[in-house]
Amino acid sequence: MELWTQVMELREQAYILQLQYFKNEVLFTFRWWVLILIAIVPWYIWWKLVDKKQLVKITMFGLFNLVIILILDEMGTYTRLWDYKYPILPYVDISLTADITVFTVTHILIYQYFPKWQGFIIANIILAVILAFVMEPLGIWAGYYVPLNWEHIYSLPIYASKALVAKWLTEIVFKMAKG
Repeated sequence: MELWTQVMELREQAYILQLQYFKNEVLFTFRWWVLILIAIVPWYIWWKLVDKKQLVKITMFGLFNLVIILILDEMGTYTRLWDYKYPILPYVDISLTADITVFTVTHILIYQYFPKWQGFIIANIILAVILAFVMEPLGIWAGYYVPLNWEHIYSLPIYASKALVAKWLTEIVFKMAKG
């Protein structure tokens, strides 16, 4: 049998198992409702706090940051470095709640309130320490996050640097737009 065909068959089996798992053990559970709440509340807070005069720039930073987060999380789950036991949606191996809400909104608020590089870097380092050594263990304790071949210390430089890349890209785009 061709290797590609085997891969497709295994994906089909995984697809069916993921849907069964989601419907039978995740959907409408207490943990799932907590994820729904976590997915909504940060964006409400963000909307109340965002500087509407800088909405385009802040949103661009957030989108750059989000793309980086999603790519890194997809790589980590795909290579079995970590996984998430309670997805908010079936067939999604990444943590949409953490990636799209908690991480992104927090980084956006840091970007807004610390516009200069020095303050931004310091705030992101503090956030990286909190995410790696408080939020990850809390996610494990709560049963959402499952590190497979990963240590919290590995997350620290990633958490600290991803927003720096997003800020750098945002500044490049806005400099180019000004001509």
